[in-house]
Amino acid sequence: MSFFPLFIFVITLLLPSLQVNGSFATAPFSLRNGSIQVYQSGFSVIVSTDFGLMVSYDMYSYVRISVPYTYQNSTCGLCGNFDNHPGNDFRTRQGEVVSSDVDFANSWKAPGDDEPGCEVQCSGLACAGCTAAQTAVYRNSAHCGILENSTGPFAGCHQQLAPGSFVDSCVYDLCVGGGYQPILCQALNVYSSQCQQNGIQPQSWRRPGFCEIPCPANSHYEAQGTGCPPTCVNPNSTYNCPLPDQESCVCNSGYLLSGGVCVPHADCGCSFEGHYYHSGETVILDADCWRRCTCSYGSMTCSSHSCGQHESCRVEDGVRGCTPNSFATCWIRGPGSYHTFDGVMYQYPGACRLTLAKVMGSSNHSHFMITVEKSLSYITYTMSFFPLFIFVITLLLPSLQVNGSFATAPFSLRNGSIQVYQSGFSVIVSTDFGLMVSYDMYSYVRISVPYTYQNSTCGLCGNFDNHPGNDFRTRQGEVVSSDVDFANSWKAPGDDEPGCEVQCSGLACAGCTAAQTAVYRNSAHCGILENSTGPFAGCHQQLAPGSFVDSCVYDLCVGGGYQPILCQALNVYSSQCQQNGIQPQSWRRPGFCGMSCCQIFKFENKCFLCLEIPCPANSHYEAQGTGCPSTCVNPNSTYNCPLPDQESCVCNSGYLLSGGVCVPHADCGCSFEGHYYRSGETVILDADCGRRCTCSYGSMTCSSHSCGQHESCRVEDGVRGCTPNSFATCWIRGPGSYHTFDGVMYQYPGACRLTLAKVMGSSDHSHFMITVEKVPQGPQGFSNVLKFEVDGQLIRLPFSSGSNRIRIFQSSTHSVILRTDFGVTLQTVWPHFVRVTAPGVYSGLLGGLCGNYNADQHDDFRTPNGTLVSDSQVFGDSWRDGSLADHCVENRPRNSATNFSSTEYCGVLTSHTGPFTSCWAAVNPWQQVDACVEILQGSRDPASTLCEVLRDYALMCQHNGVSLGQWRNATGCELTCPSNSHYELCGSSCPSSCPSLSFPFTCDTQCQEGCQCNDGFVLNGNQCVPPTSCGCFHDGRYRQAGEQFWDGEECQSFCTCNGVTGIVQCSPNACGPQESCHVVGGEFGCHPNPHGTCSASGDPHYLTFDGKAYDFQGTCRYVLATVCNDTVDLHQFSVKAKNEPWFGLPVSITAEVYVDVLGYEVRMSRGNWGTVEVNGITRNLPIVFNGSLSIFGSGSQTFVNAEFGLSNFKNSISSLSVSLSLSVQNYLIFIRENMCGLCGNFNGNPNDDFHTPSGALSNSADAFGAAWKVPGNYTCSDGCGSSCAQCNDDRSARAQCEVIQAADGPFSFCHEEVDPAPYFSDCVFDVCVSGNRGSDLLCRALETYVSACQSANVRVYPWRQNTTCRIECPANSHYELCGTDCGHTCASSIDAACDHVCSEGCFCDEGYSRSGTSCVPVESCGCQYDGFYFNAGESFWTNGCSQRCECQAPNVLICSPSSCTPAQECTIRDGHLGCYDAMSTCTVWGDPHYVTFDGALTHFQGSCSYVITETLRHSNNETQYKVVATNKHRGNNLVSFVSTVDIYLSNPPESVHVRLGPYKRVKVKVSLPTTAGTFGQVTRQGSYIVFDAVDVVVQFDGSSTLLVRMGRNYQNRVTGMCGNFNGDPTDDKVLPNGTLAQNDNQFGHSWKSETSQAG
Repeated sequence: MSFFPLFIFVITLLLPSLQVNGSFATAPFSLRNGSIQVYQSGFSVIVSTDFGLMVSYDMYSYVRISVPYTYQNSTCGLCGNFDNHPGNDFRTRQGEVVSSDVDFANSWKAPGDDEPGCEVQCSGLACAGCTAAQTAVYRNSAHCGILENSTGPFAGCHQQLAPGSFVDSCVYDLCVGGGYQPILCQALNVYSSQCQQNGIQPQSWRRPGFCEIPCPANSHYEAQGTGCPPTCVNPNSTYNCPLPDQESCVCNSGYLLSGGVCVPHADCGCSFEGHYYHSGETVILDADCWRRCTCSYGSMTCSSHSCGQHESCRVEDGVRGCTPNSFATCWIRGPGSYHTFDGVMYQYPGACRLTLAKVMGSSNHSHFMITVEKSLSYITYTMSFFPLFIFVITLLLPSLQVNGSFATAPFSLRNGSIQVYQSGFSVIVSTDFGLMVSYDMYSYVRISVPYTYQNSTCGLCGNFDNHPGNDFRTRQGEVVSSDVDFANSWKAPGDDEPGCEVQCSGLACAGCTAAQTAVYRNSAHCGILENSTGPFAGCHQQLAPGSFVDSCVYDLCVGGGYQPILCQALNVYSSQCQQNGIQPQSWRRPGFCGMSCCQIFKFENKCFLCLEIPCPANSHYEAQGTGCPSTCVNPNSTYNCPLPDQESCVCNSGYLLSGGVCVPHADCGCSFEGHYYRSGETVILDADCGRRCTCSYGSMTCSSHSCGQHESCRVEDGVRGCTPNSFATCWIRGPGSYHTFDGVMYQYPGACRLTLAKVMGSSDHSHFMITVEKVPQGPQGFSNVLKFEVDGQLIRLPFSSGSNRIRIFQSSTHSVILRTDFGVTLQTVWPHFVRVTAPGVYSGLLGGLCGNYNADQHDDFRTPNGTLVSDSQVFGDSWRDGSLADHCVENRPRNSATNFSSTEYCGVLTSHTGPFTSCWAAVNPWQQVDACVEILQGSRDPASTLCEVLRDYALMCQHNGVSLGQWRNATGCELTCPSNSHYELCGSSCPSSCPSLSFPFTCDTQCQEGCQCNDGFVLNGNQCVPPTSCGCFHDGRYRQAGEQFWDGEECQSFCTCNGVTGIVQCSPNACGPQESCHVVGGEFGCHPNPHGTCSASGDPHYLTFDGKAYDFQGTCRYVLATVCNDTVDLHQFSVKAKNEPWFGLPVSITAEVYVDVLGYEVRMSRGNWGTVEVNGITRNLPIVFNGSLSIFGSGSQTFVNAEFGLSNFKNSISSLSVSLSLSVQNYLIFIRENMCGLCGNFNGNPNDDFHTPSGALSNSADAFGAAWKVPGNYTCSDGCGSSCAQCNDDRSARAQCEVIQAADGPFSFCHEEVDPAPYFSDCVFDVCVSGNRGSDLLCRALETYVSACQSANVRVYPWRQNTTCRIECPANSHYELCGTDCGHTCASSIDAACDHVCSEGCFCDEGYSRSGTSCVPVESCGCQYDGFYFNAGESFWTNGCSQRCECQAPNVLICSPSSCTPAQECTIRDGHLGCYDAMSTCTVWGDPHYVTFDGALTHFQGSCSYVITETLRHSNNETQYKVVATNKHRGNNLVSFVSTVDIYLSNPPESVHVRLGPYKRVKVKVSLPTTAGTFGQVTRQGSYIVFDAVDVVVQFDGSSTLLVRMGRNYQNRVTGMCGNFNGDPTDDKVLPNGTLAQNDNQFGHSWKSETSQAG
């Protein structure tokens, strides 16, 4: 506001201050003898004049201008011409009335305002960019519509003040602000304020969480507060107040308003010359700065004042004063490069607390001190301001602290005299006395002081007297020539950090060779700075590059040429050029500090060492970005920015800077009591922690708060809060020694998963649970596994959660520390030492092996249910989680012969001459001796174990603050450290580590003994590496060099860590159509949708690819899985299975499996373990076909794997699994929804799996199963229909099967991966229907679940010992629960292709290898030929029967040419290729059907015994054969099935009768295989019992199918129901007398055997 011509005042209302003629002023005040009044009313500042003008501004967004009617027809501008004619209000500056509001408004732009984006071309909501849907939302009654709601809180004002235009304005504002709630609140407040101005009080419309008003200290909110609040200037202003009541923050009783804050009357300031000043405020008055005046408790004291030699009197930033005409700069960069105010350059790498610059004691200038604390692991810059006011500002990577408390920039201190804000990539601290400190939060700090401080400073920045020669002035005032002596003298008193002082100087400290120095100085490195044609040449005249090059070379020498250090050095010079108003040419390029990659250290999305300048979300890189970025605190900060442009990440349009991140306006935080808080942030305020305040979208809500019984209010790690007064520690050492929080020591040898400590029940404190797990390894042993998972993802260290609630870091090569913000700390020294420290607030709230933490040692042994026990074993077992006790005890040897209590062993702890005496008072050594003895007695290597125990004691001592001597030397426990490291007795617990080359968190942990990295090396995991071997830090997680990973919640990017630059490079990407973004095996990324697995087991019970479970008892051959869409370009395959009854029980099992794939038919049959048939020929395992198909065995299972993703394994007993997985990229994508068979269609929907071959959907499992029967001449049944076995009482079966789902059973660790429920149900059914013969089926069911668990890579514990499920292993083999045949077969070259799966079964003993079906000594192995393995002594024909080969010894194969005789054919019989007489087959199957040797078909259901075939005698030397089959009815008298087969053989004087009975029983009183006299051999092949007499073969499946095969030498020489074998089927049905039968019944009855049995 400007007032003229008789008097000129320019009053500026600039958020959040007032200025008069450019100088800050504090309301209330008056001008021109009271003709202009400025005061506060409610939340607004009002300017009122004696001529009727009144201007009100809420200091945010609402301005109200009132003029008297005397000004009618006298105004112009955006408020119109005030002539009572709205139609002509759009009158431009030139006097033209226009219709466009845009043209009208643009015409009133101030002359000379060329701000980009100032003029607009849009109008109304078109400018706001709102969609119709958004507009509708913002107009509803939950938003702006509340203003015009006829029943809302503003309804009483509608008649006086129509709300329509206010609603439109509100909607517009919300559209522009993205729905930001404070904007809505402000819009509603505007209407509410207008109502109050009109004398109408709206109803209460603010509510908790919606537009709440937090009032500053010593005030409270009133909805109808006075419009004339009492002030220090006028305490009685409320009397006769002419202004209406309005909502406001009213000072509490006893307090008065003093410049916007409420103070006690005694603390009021001064009214002086028409202005008000705060108590304690000092100002410079008069145009020539002649007076310096200070207000002190109402009294203003002035003294004469003048500006100095290098100053001028002027108003800057609203403050009149003596401002410097010029400045000097000191800077520090990298590991130790310094540049003084007077321009001296030197190197000093000391890791100490050093004074950089301070004002000497006698100076009259404002005092400050700037220190730097450099350790091996972090850098901290601290600024102190005194003596009149004290603030300590700490810049500690990556945060800011004020007097120890974290603060978020921007903020100001002492009424704006100290400003802290972000500019470019740096944080700047600026003061009203000219000091400016800039820090890039990594390694570069710049200190500028005005020339008024000439001859007034000291410290490492020199004395600032324009004489470089005397800059090396020590703390004692002596000028020295050595930069080392000078710098060491400015070490802070009491800083005894090891290695702090250095003795070297310059490049000698860096350890660079001449060759390295030359390389680093060339134009590809530091020399680019002084290249006369390089990108920095334009800056050379203003800023000589020589000293910058020297500093850069030094830093590269120290950092081993690490490129990020080079980039930072170049950036320093570039920044200095920009500070001098010179813009270098582009010097970054992709791959070299360029603009397309990522950062080396990032905190909350802010880059601190910007190499290739990746910008955080919602921002972009600008080489000449503004030095005053727009922030939530000041969105208009870019206007009139006094800072030079510089490269930076600039928030995108519509976003503002909020504590280092760019957020939409709607997500801005809160400015509250001089500090800024992010939205969602909760803080504890006040010295007594009396308030807990939460910022929510611009609104701060506070509630009362107090500390608990065991807490005190203090600031720790930069955060004010209630911190514990005490801590207690629990220790776990060795294999099972425990020391509880309350000090109880005990031994517990438990393994598996154990709970150390957890919060019991409900508690207001943060809940946590700490478990330890020993993973079983091998049949007896356990392994210790250390891994860190966050949200299921494996992480590398260091790690920090987004809110810093959890921080995990490596404290030495073998030690890891986990720290929480609620006081719990966990340390492990791998592998046998764990320390848990908990604060006293958890006293009495904990449970677990660490006890209940209640200071009572007598009740530590409480179980999870609260029961107090006395036995440590019982106590420990109670805290075991999900495991069977019998398998969770680590069996260790007991060495009781040695006296481990002697001073040679554990007794050294209590020896008065030993190295540990200094610790006795802190840690009881006698208690530790007992534990030590117990540990050593169970150790296989007592000497090394003793050193571990002593190390643990030393760590306990150091934890308690006790320093020990060189105890390792005294005990013979010298430590061998990894390469590039060395031993330190008291080394840093916060070492330099990848990726930031500094320790990433505040370090306050005690020193510890262990291996520390050598100089020039940093920790990378548990190894010490040069910095150039570090990886990358990305989004709070460390990535190894070369590591590739997915990024983004939906895997929107695929990233690679560049180990050379330390940069993560990401490119847009996405998961495939059949992939999803999730965590698998600890790795986050795009993973195939779960592969499909189908299984058939037990009765059999089927589980489809899509997870549908059903039962189907068909005993035929069925298609399990095949590709059913021939038009799809897929590998064709099919898996078929043959079921059969289980030994007369009312259940059936899978007996044979056929896999047709890649041109091979693989047949696996029950009982033939170690071999399979491939294209009809029996082969030993393993087998590999050109790498595309592999078949191998492991334990009791046989596996068939195809390269395109088919996996099939067959349990040798009763179960089958088919798995489709993504072995070849994208195959699974196409195979989904193209499957069919009993395994379903694999489309993810279990409800449509019952599709028949015709495509129809069946609702019956029996009908569905029968539809997939494979056609063929064999007898079987398609399920049992309504006559299926039923289970009437399953209690016994459930008890037997319970082990599958028992929470403490041997399978408990599998439950999370493989749901036990369906396996349990199947087990119960099979065992129940089998009655007292169900033990076999119980074992099969358990084996099936074990197999499923092992396929899921889950550990299963020993389970057979408590059951009847014994496995008898053949000679030279033994049982293993989790073994593999891979690498243990005679076929070693084939073995290499097998999967190293873990399975249960019999495995060869040591020194033996798998050879087919048996285990043989390695020296008795056989031979390999054409990809197949043959046993020693085995002979075989090659393809085409052209050679006959014999394996005579390991890999000794003799082959000779051979061929079949003319009477023979080269064919496969009984699984063997060879020369055989041609044979024909007669088949009897089904109910029954007969197919003769010549192919004639007969249907005959007789139920007696019948001659199937009989030889006709032609000579006395021939063997005579007769085969008789007995048929029996089975449940239905209309049909019969073959039940018994009798074979009669005779060749006098020998004769033999062999009976093949039901269920494959053989009436031969010797074990199989056996010879039947000299006639033949009886064997079992797959589902058949076979009598083999070379040219006569009889096969019977024990239930319904009979096959008789004869060589062609029997043509025309047989008779019976199989015909005469003459090649003519028309004459087969003849009676025994030779006449042709009239029908099948006559034919069948005629061949009734004289030995017939009734069926």
